[in-house]
Amino acid sequence: LTWSPQNFHYDGKWHNIRITVRNRDFHLSYRRGHFADKPQTLAPRQRKFATLITGDTKQPVTAPDVHSAPLLFQASVHLADHTRTDADYIPLRPAAPATKGTSAYRIDYSLSTAGLSTATTDGRATVFFAAIALNSDGNRIDQTFDRVRFPLQPNNPPRKLQVAQQINLPKSGDFLALTVWDAISGHLGTLQIPVTVSATSK
Repeated sequence: LTWSPQNFHYDGKWHNIRITVRNRDFHLSYRRGHFADKPQTLAPRQRKFATLITGDTKQPVTAPDVHSAPLLFQASVHLADHTRTDADYIPLRPAAPATKGTSAYRIDYSLSTAGLSTATTDGRATVFFAAIALNSDGNRIDQTFDRVRFPLQPNNPPRKLQVAQQINLPKSGDFLALTVWDAISGHLGTLQIPVTVSATSK
């Protein structure tokens, strides 16, 4: 299902999107809104471009086409249970109790190493995992950011990378915006997951 707003204006504001169905047995997953970013222009004297330089200055550097090759991944969100261990998912950081007024949630990521770049100088891949919690107004209420580095050789068969990330959500949490980014190629994938926080820690 796709939808395009009419009378669209770049006003720099957050615009809510709400979809309802008559049958309440259905669970809807969709983007809850969008920013109408204002176009930004720079004066000619302010247009400065960065130059990428490799070890061999004669070798041209081509920017990756991040739009044609998205990084595919799966993710699920559930309440964090620090008493349960899951050997399939490697924690990105040690588990910690939720901060006051929030509940600890765990995000399980799963992706294949086949989609990651093997063009590394030290034989290692670098992948970033970012989660941003937003409310229905599009306001950021929490965020977490982690980096993973691991060996990745071109001749190795693809394997599944499964990691777990913790984020603390207050009751106003409405959905999570997730991003997985391959730092070597620049390719990334995004996903939005609705979250209903029913209770918070004291």
